[in-house]
Amino acid sequence: MKSPNPAPAAPGTDAAAPSTATAAPAPRRALTTPQGAAHSGAIGPPQPTPCAASASPPRGGADAHVPWAHLPNPPSHGGPSFFLEIFSGAAGLTAAALALGLPCLPPVDVTVSEYVTCPTDVLQPPVAACLRRWIAAGSTAWVHFGTPCTTYSRARRLDGGPPPLRTDACLNGLPGLSAHDRLKVATGTRLMHLTCDLIEALPPGRFFTLENPWHSMIWLEPRLGKLLKDAGAARVRVDMCACGMPHMKPTAVVGTLPGLHALARACPGVSATHTHVPLRGTCSGGADGGRFRTKAAQVYPPAFCHALAVIGSRVFAAAAPLGHFHPALEATFALRAKPPRKRALGLPVE
Repeated sequence: MKSPNPAPAAPGTDAAAPSTATAAPAPRRALTTPQGAAHSGAIGPPQPTPCAASASPPRGGADAHVPWAHLPNPPSHGGPSFFLEIFSGAAGLTAAALALGLPCLPPVDVTVSEYVTCPTDVLQPPVAACLRRWIAAGSTAWVHFGTPCTTYSRARRLDGGPPPLRTDACLNGLPGLSAHDRLKVATGTRLMHLTCDLIEALPPGRFFTLENPWHSMIWLEPRLGKLLKDAGAARVRVDMCACGMPHMKPTAVVGTLPGLHALARACPGVSATHTHVPLRGTCSGGADGGRFRTKAAQVYPPAFCHALAVIGSRVFAAAAPLGHFHPALEATFALRAKPPRKRALGLPVE
């Protein structure tokens, strides 16, 4: 690594402030499937036309979703605070937050899923500007970033899978990359800088979390390293196998969310009842058949989503009415929130 940013801490430690927290293994998230695929930026197969590209706000009935590029300005003072998931994939973390009754803004990703009702490209200037306004206004009590690790991944090896695009010594891209791969690297770097921009926009008393693989080269980026250090961000390790994933996949969650150390999960050790599927090759069957295992493993397990949402719920003083800002936004803010599962007190059992 070439930056002054310290290398990732040893497993189980806190890079910003040593953490000794450990927790019993417990069940991660998704974004483009109710448990989170990664943001693809401008790379890959053509995506549905982003909402930001429409020339004017969409018109429709009461259920019309207002895209991020057309949200009005946030209130200058007062009003409720929301949870916001950026690079949400299938938005499993948003689903977990909704299940706890937290007020949520529409999750942001380029791929449509149950909770991502409109594809949103954060690299579109109107979208980035809108996100920055809402965050800077203090309208988000907690923002989670699942910033794409695709080009920063150490899982890229010369083993028949996706080849490496960066190294510690060539953090801005290996020499000799094709034009297509150079674009991938440039897009990944832009998404990292946008993440930094939005974290910097958070006012005092508002919190963030950022997730990436434990050994991701994104942690070597000088700007991000300085930002996390200046923010006093905690860093915890979650072995995803302890959350129900078939792969060990050591993962770092870094942020200012109070109580984040409680998220730590350690692999219980390989045994007759606990084994690991290597993150190599492709999936052999099911919905992920034919996909690279590294891609499929980007989805957060439900147990991880629930555990992080419970920690995040503590920063919400009281749930504000969804759609509080403007009636036209009710469908946007309400998403697909389900009614409470339990019957109200005093009602007969059906």
